[in-house]
Amino acid sequence: MKVMFVVHRMHPNLTEVHQALISYRHQCVFVVAGVGPSEPDLFEDRILVHHNVLSDASANNILDHHQPDLVVQRNIDGPYVLFWKIARERGIPQVLYTQDPHQVPLFDAFVRPLRVIRLFRDLVIQRIKLGPHKRITPVKYWGREHEFSFSNSEYVPFPAVIKSSKKGAVSDPLKVLTVAKHGQRRKRGRWLLKALKEASAPFTLIVVGASPNPSDQRKQKNYSQFLRLIRKLGERAENVIVHENLDREEMEAFYTASDIFALPSKRELMAISPLEAMSHGLPVLASSDGGAASYIYPVGSDQIFRARSYRDFRKKLCRLLKDEGLREKLSSQAIKHLELTHSPKAFVDRLVELARTEISK
Repeated sequence: MKVMFVVHRMHPNLTEVHQALISYRHQCVFVVAGVGPSEPDLFEDRILVHHNVLSDASANNILDHHQPDLVVQRNIDGPYVLFWKIARERGIPQVLYTQDPHQVPLFDAFVRPLRVIRLFRDLVIQRIKLGPHKRITPVKYWGREHEFSFSNSEYVPFPAVIKSSKKGAVSDPLKVLTVAKHGQRRKRGRWLLKALKEASAPFTLIVVGASPNPSDQRKQKNYSQFLRLIRKLGERAENVIVHENLDREEMEAFYTASDIFALPSKRELMAISPLEAMSHGLPVLASSDGGAASYIYPVGSDQIFRARSYRDFRKKLCRLLKDEGLREKLSSQAIKHLELTHSPKAFVDRLVELARTEISK
């Protein structure tokens, strides 16, 4: 089987998708609108197509050349919707990939109504652009799990390759890793600085992210303010290490060397970094209002803090820092959970089944 992904960029999770497919003797190609700073300059199965040169003829040429058995489309902006329309005309099975929840967000309708309104707005836009369609998502639910799902939705967890289990010697002081784009206030990196300032025993905080676009004045200002807050930590400023635009190998090294992964972000619809951290055997800490909670919570409630509560975030971070036995238990449970729910084989089998199902319609 050959799968074509039409996406904005080839984010790290798609690297795992690529590896999973080729490991089981399938083929895949990624049609991207851009290449990010942390992505490799060269990647054999990636086609860069700028929106200003995309036309019916070029989309047809790409489909003719690669002859996909399934089109998985994330990017339906502007001319990229041509891939969907042409694939449908040719009878090629296709599914929309989103990061919206598989289950209807009933709880969020009461506590975060604007987010739910935006979700249903997007669903209407997708229906208008694409007509009746199948949707796959790696996000099982927002907020709280229940049994009511969208009728056209399929929950397909991202594949996670187990890298290691965190055992043996730990860092002194402990290393807390966070991965978030620099300059976005909703990532709440300030919470980690505040926790470091208030901690009875200091820890090393490693902050990794993509640098803000030079033209984005607001994010540039936020990033500068964050760096100033680090300097205001006094002696503990030396415990904060900031990195920008790391490649895949460099990120792997930081996951391996760290002891805890923390993501204090709010409204994180689908964070892939906690999944990567768990595959390296790290205990993680994330917000209850994010899409990642659906795959973190089954491992242990100690890893989920109340979305709007810094106090709960600090309390659970402190417990992870102090309790080595808890860290080891969560590490072991994470590996077992990912082997059960996020295996590459299960992901590949699901895509094959989707292709066959869509063909039979």
